[in-house]
Amino acid sequence: MNEILGLVDSLDATILEGKKIPFSEKIVLNEKTLLSLVDKIRLALKGESGAIRDAVDLANSAAETPFEPSKDSDIEHLEQVQIYSKKIKLDAHQYAGNVLANLQLMVTKMQKEIVRLDKTIQTGRNVLDNQLEENMELQNEKK
Repeated sequence: MNEILGLVDSLDATILEGKKIPFSEKIVLNEKTLLSLVDKIRLALKGESGAIRDAVDLANSAAETPFEPSKDSDIEHLEQVQIYSKKIKLDAHQYAGNVLANLQLMVTKMQKEIVRLDKTIQTGRNVLDNQLEENMELQNEKK
């Protein structure tokens, strides 16, 4: 599941990286990159469905097996629960790490885009200022 979420985050970041088409809501994307990510997501989903099926089968077989309490089985059960708990915590930490890494990547890309946009805005303002100065000079020459 973590792999799929990481791939979806990569897909999201790739879309955010797309070049905007002026005066529209459209963007230009790299087809090969997107198709590669979609293929990876498909493969990960196929792998996940097998793991999910195994987990469901295990849960169903455990539900069908009657529990006979004894001190040994209680200790074994507790140990299994502790191991499973540690695995869940580890998976949660890995997932959080992946999410934070992807967020950091997106923020970095956004910062670069903001710098680029700031330069574009400044260039546009400079062009307007130059045109205004030229117009003022022409008007002064006519007088």
